Amino acid sequence: ERVEREAGYKKYVEAQGLLDALEGEDTVLIRGSWLLNQERGYVLPKRDELPPEAIISADELRSSYEGRGMSFAEWSFPIIAVSHCWRTKAHPDPEGVTTRMLQEQLAKVRLEFTRIRVFSDVGIFFDWCSLWQTPRTSEQQECFDRALRAINLWYANCKTDAWLVTDARVPHADGRLLGYADKGWTMFERTLVGMIKANSGSQIRELGGVLGITRRTPKPPAEPLGFCAGHLYGKQVYTNGSDRDRIVAPHFKKATEDILGGVMELYYYRQIWDDVDAARLGLVLPLCVSLRTLQLWRVGLTSRGLRAIL
Repeated sequence: ERVEREAGYKKYVEAQGLLDALEGEDTVLIRGSWLLNQERGYVLPKRDELPPEAIISADELRSSYEGRGMSFAEWSFPIIAVSHCWRTKAHPDPEGVTTRMLQEQLAKVRLEFTRIRVFSDVGIFFDWCSLWQTPRTSEQQECFDRALRAINLWYANCKTDAWLVTDARVPHADGRLLGYADKGWTMFERTLVGMIKANSGSQIRELGGVLGITRRTPKPPAEPLGFCAGHLYGKQVYTNGSDRDRIVAPHFKKATEDILGGVMELYYYRQIWDDVDAARLGLVLPLCVSLRTLQLWRVGLTSRGLRAIL
């Protein structure tokens, strides 16, 4: 059990799991410099229409990572995972609104990636371009199914950056306008992002400002059943109603068990918690069988909250 637990956890704290997921044709990443050089508001093509120069290879990412200096924290890796709502069912960004926000953010952090982190370029995981989209051939469907099995890594791995595009309000079939926090897939990604990247500062950036994500807002990990019916995120909305029980809930359960089962240190600094948050941490602590250090500093614990943890 210990060997299995350590192997599951390693995928989320080492770069090799990310590189393994890029082998073959299952998943590709957009080259950051290519995206930055397109006109502002460029409408991204889907996977099979991407030009070759738009894709960055696993070998280039590996060389950039292994050849860099040690001037930045060791967790840093040249991959950005984008979490966003699809603005329409047919295309996630038909007017280039999301692309423009990504380009503006890339322009802001370009020097950080190239001069401080010493990366020659960066790869961007954006589902529309990174995964095969419908209609798929039988071979593409097999690639897509394998890619879904690795979907947790892009958001939860502690070495990737995560950019959350939270501004969209999209119409639902019942007439409601749904935001980022209402949708199942985006909250699945957001919750994975906060698992072990919660205190890394620049690793998590919000584009849109709707959620108000800062270093003071990460919450304790959700329980493994968090996306099942009747649990914390069981009421989130999906375009495909079967996605919750077929993909999201089991993937979140596996990722949570892998991460919490292997994590040795959890640090929370200057967080804004209430008793419910404390109870959330108390609920998952028994799963942290490898935990050696739990540090809570200025998280606003009451005596009731402390009892919930202990």
